Amino acid sequence: MQHICSRTTYFFTEWLSSSSAFGGGDAFIRGRCLTEGVIDRWIQANYCNQDTFSWLDFTVYYVLQQNGVAVRCTNLSLYSSPSPLPKPCSACYAMRLIKPFVSQELLKVIYYAYFQSTMSYGIIFWGHSSLSIKVFRLQKRILRIMMGTRNRYSCRKLFINLKILPLPSAYIFSVLRFVAKNKEIFTTNNKIHDKGTRQHLNFHYPAVNITKYQTGVHYMGVKIFNKLPTYIKNEFTNSTKFISLVQKFLSENSFYSLEEYYNSDTKKY
Repeated sequence: MQHICSRTTYFFTEWLSSSSAFGGGDAFIRGRCLTEGVIDRWIQANYCNQDTFSWLDFTVYYVLQQNGVAVRCTNLSLYSSPSPLPKPCSACYAMRLIKPFVSQELLKVIYYAYFQSTMSYGIIFWGHSSLSIKVFRLQKRILRIMMGTRNRYSCRKLFINLKILPLPSAYIFSVLRFVAKNKEIFTTNNKIHDKGTRQHLNFHYPAVNITKYQTGVHYMGVKIFNKLPTYIKNEFTNSTKFISLVQKFLSENSFYSLEEYYNSDTKKY
C-alpha cells in the first residue's frame, strides 16, 4: 500500500518554465537531465527532505519551444512510510504543542489555516469515500485538543459550538456549492412535467444505473439537494442566500455521515 509523504501530494499544474530557467540544450537529448533538474529545484524550493522519500511518482510533459524545451511536471506525489495522513497528523501535533500558550480564538484560526485548508482540498471528490473516516477521526482529535476534553468525549456539541463543519457535512456543503454554481446542468421536476406535485422543486434523477456515475459529483448533487428542507430549496435561484442557508443548516445539525443526513427529518425545518 502506498503512503503519502510528510508533505502530502503536490501538484505542478502551474510549474511551466522556459529553458532559460534551467539552462539551454537540444530539445529532447537533454530531456532526462532537465527533468531531474526541475524536480530537484522544486524539492529544494519547497524545503523537502529528499532522504525521507521512498519513491517519486510523477508525470512529465515536454513542450518544444523555439529557444529550447520547457518542462511541465503534473501530479507529483512524494511517498514514504509509515503514516498515510502526515499533514493532518502534523497539524494535530502542532495544535497540542501550542495550546497552553495561545487563546481559543487563535487556536481556531490555526485550525482553519493548518488543518481545514488541507482537509477541504478536493473534498468534493473524496469526501464520500471509505478512507475519509481516517481524516474525520483526526478532525475530532484536533477539536478535543482545542477544547481540552477527554479522548472519548463526543465532539458533536463541540462542532456546533465552534461552528465548524464535520468532514461529512463539509463534503455536503462542497457538493451543494457546486450545485449552486452550476445550475444549468441540473433539471427540476417542474420542468419535466407541469403537475404541481410535492416534489416539484426537487432535481430530476438521471436515468443511470452505473455505480461509478452514481457516486460522482453530478448524481450526488441531485441526491443531496433533494434532501434539503423546502425553505432552502425555495432560495435556489439566489445563490448567495442559498449557500448561506445551507451553511447555517449544516452548522446547526452537525451531520456525522451521509446516511445520517439522508435519514434526517427535514419536514420539521
